Amino acid sequence: MSLCPVINPNQDQDYEDIIKEPEVSHCLDYVYESSSDDEADESIDEEYLKFLEVTIKHQQELRDLRDAQNTIS
Repeated sequence: MSLCPVINPNQDQDYEDIIKEPEVSHCLDYVYESSSDDEADESIDEEYLKFLEVTIKHQQELRDLRDAQNTIS
């Protein structure tokens, strides 16, 4: 998969001139790299997981509260 946009030839330039120009690409191709080996070595931060759990719970409570207030109004 290429991350480069498709470049349309310049309308003022002849097709032959376009072919003669050397191809130079400043773009990189996307390469998928699996990080499953790296993930196996990493330890799980239990405190961060607890923080995320509390944060998600709090966000859900706020959504429920807003929904209840909108229903009343």
